[in-house]
Amino acid sequence: MGRFSRAGRVLVAATLLMIALAGALPARPARAAKAPWCPPQTGVCSEGAFLDFWGNVDAATGGYALDIIGLPISPTLQTPGGLIVQFYERAVFEWHPENPAQYQVLLTRLGATMIDGNSDLKQLAGLPAIPCQDARACYLFAQTQHTVRGVFKAYYEGNGGLPVFGMAMTEQFPARIGGQDYTAQIFERNRFEAHPENSNPRYQVLLGRLGAEFLAALGGQVRTWPTVKTPSYGDGGAAPQPLPTPTSSDQQLVATAYSLISSVPEKRPIVDNLIARNVTWSFAALPEGVLGFYALRTNSITYSTLLRAMDPHDLGAVTGHEGQHAYDILNFGPPRTAADCYALEFRGFVSEATLWRAWYGDRGKANPVNSFERSENAIMLDIAFNNGTQVKAFIAEAYKQQGGSRLEPGDDAAPSPYATADGLSPLDTAFFPDVAAQVAEVAAGPPVQAAALGVPAPDWPKR
Repeated sequence: MGRFSRAGRVLVAATLLMIALAGALPARPARAAKAPWCPPQTGVCSEGAFLDFWGNVDAATGGYALDIIGLPISPTLQTPGGLIVQFYERAVFEWHPENPAQYQVLLTRLGATMIDGNSDLKQLAGLPAIPCQDARACYLFAQTQHTVRGVFKAYYEGNGGLPVFGMAMTEQFPARIGGQDYTAQIFERNRFEAHPENSNPRYQVLLGRLGAEFLAALGGQVRTWPTVKTPSYGDGGAAPQPLPTPTSSDQQLVATAYSLISSVPEKRPIVDNLIARNVTWSFAALPEGVLGFYALRTNSITYSTLLRAMDPHDLGAVTGHEGQHAYDILNFGPPRTAADCYALEFRGFVSEATLWRAWYGDRGKANPVNSFERSENAIMLDIAFNNGTQVKAFIAEAYKQQGGSRLEPGDDAAPSPYATADGLSPLDTAFFPDVAAQVAEVAAGPPVQAAALGVPAPDWPKR
């Protein structure tokens, strides 16, 4: 079931993180265990964690979950891949027991799925954004390069925002829906429709019934899926648990790191992308000298347990580095050549160096207390004043096996999305005016040996 693939889902039960960043949904389930809700209109029930989440949306939007999520229209089911789901009129709930309780209910990216299956919508998604002339009435999602504006922006911000709807996947466009002409826009998890004919402002924007449309599109497949007990927060449900469950202290530490990154507005897209693309994380005992890595296969960041005892800014810097990798790979595609791999790493170091300078100034942290913080100072100064020579030497030596293993003959002639400053923030290029040339130099073909640069490779932690 590719449409339920793990990498394609978006985190929506965003509590500790999203409370810190956007003040979205309540940090814990709003309801204690209550009797099932079985609306007579559909004859099926919502209960357990799914009813709790429905209640959270209702509380956060002032009683409008019925408009945003809709009624339950299927029992709780288990897909052939083992995922527990329930269909609602405008959403599909998913159960993820591998996550901590605050993250166990996710919403399927129905809008993105609709685009994936429709060539006309794909073409709309590929069109450039209409420029924002007034930031108060228009917002550009850097990751998707589409905007939300006007009445759609007001509805988006007043009814859950990123955790409930995701990012804009298209600009506004004319659409024929149910035999009527409307202005519509597709977001990751739903379709907005403008209804100016409604006198009540509350209903001048309505949401598509994408949950019902998706259920209808699956047709007879769903009838083969077994009905299962709706899980509750804290129980394991029927699905496997492939990732370790983070402790509450880990959750708070990562939440703090996300907040520190978001305190630098130009770097906020790193956090937005991690949340919107459902990049998960965990802590593990990593090899000596490695503090973290992003893996596309699992769409996850793994942090060294050593970071638990370090300043949250240190974790924030590692997250800035790995978050840049996730941003680049999920937006530009995986690196195709050795040069791409080196450039990918260099861009990660630029991102963390920008955060370090924003937090500590143009000389770095005055009193570094560990080797990582000393290396951060050195990396920032090297990119700013030494053409990134030491960083290039470190990458050439530390990542040469990883980069070389990626080389594909003939690909060196293809244009590389990693060869420019595209995808880096305006603050990256403001802090480091030569960074575009540095990235291009790395992407053009880095030295295989650090000695070719005429400097020894620094002994810095890998990330």
